[in-house]
Amino acid sequence: MTIMKKATATTAALVFTSMLGASASFAQQPPSPNPAPAPGTRAEQPMPERPAAQANTIKGELVRVDAATKMLVVKTALGAEEKILYNDATKVTGAKDGVAGLANASNSNVTIKFTGTGADRLATEITVDKKP
Repeated sequence: MTIMKKATATTAALVFTSMLGASASFAQQPPSPNPAPAPGTRAEQPMPERPAAQANTIKGELVRVDAATKMLVVKTALGAEEKILYNDATKVTGAKDGVAGLANASNSNVTIKFTGTGADRLATEITVDKKP
């Protein structure tokens, strides 16, 4: 049994010395400037810049203007009638009196730049082509 006690005491001393040496070596390492993220977590990424709202364009014949709802109806070359809202900030060129002059521009060819989709399309710029 004495051999067994000596072997156990020696093993315990070696384990203790190893642990003491390992903890001392960790204490001497400087912290890394950019620690790696823990497994299962995402590193924080910078947010990409959002592009400005892209303007779309419709060309066609101005069918009607509803001043009460501030809506234009334009018939495209494919025959579809497109409804687009406008407001007082909508830039209008080629029509007398700006937005108010659109009512007199029915049956004229127009080019409309707008933002939004579906029923929320808002004209940002309307160009009324001169009649030949």
